[in-house]
Amino acid sequence: MTESQTYSTPEGTPYIPIQTKSAEQIYLTSLFKSDAQNMTNLMSTESVALALISPPWPYTIANAEWWINNSLSGKGDLPICAIRAGNPGPEGKYIGGLGVIPQDPTGFYHLPGRKPEGWEGEPGSRNVEIGYSLLPEYQGRGIMRPAVRAAVAWARRECGVQDAIIVVAEGNEKSRAVVEGMEEFVKMEGSKWETWPESKGGMRRECWSWVWKA
Repeated sequence: MTESQTYSTPEGTPYIPIQTKSAEQIYLTSLFKSDAQNMTNLMSTESVALALISPPWPYTIANAEWWINNSLSGKGDLPICAIRAGNPGPEGKYIGGLGVIPQDPTGFYHLPGRKPEGWEGEPGSRNVEIGYSLLPEYQGRGIMRPAVRAAVAWARRECGVQDAIIVVAEGNEKSRAVVEGMEEFVKMEGSKWETWPESKGGMRRECWSWVWKA
């Protein structure tokens, strides 16, 4: 098994096995409709949700269902965007997200042969932003760094992605530790300020970026 090598379930769903310290086999997979409850559990974990600017708070199962349907329709992250334990199919447990998010305005159309309806131009930036979250009980098992490496390698190989960027906000020490522990990423100069929604306190937080240099 080589890093980021893609396999398929009997139903034809792609997945990537990840080598970690976990006793359970960990996979990168697509989302399944049955992930809604576990996704809600993850994004209802205060320490996870309040560190992220975009997900709604409080987070409901309707939010999870919307996100999953959006992803499955091709209007969300690139398709391998779930971290799963035990089995690469819907029988496996959704334990986290690893979003590979296109940054260009044509968005979500990096896969070969996919373009927005009626659009005739060339794709814009092939850059993606990487976002990740993991259930607290699975943290500390050496999962996230190999998962990020595999996701970036897959996205560059299969989807024509150029640069991958990770943005971390002030105070998000666990997320920062992940990217700072990966020699493939280099910190970019400067920072930017983002305002969190009122439901999450409305504070302005300084954010730093790292870019894949491998």
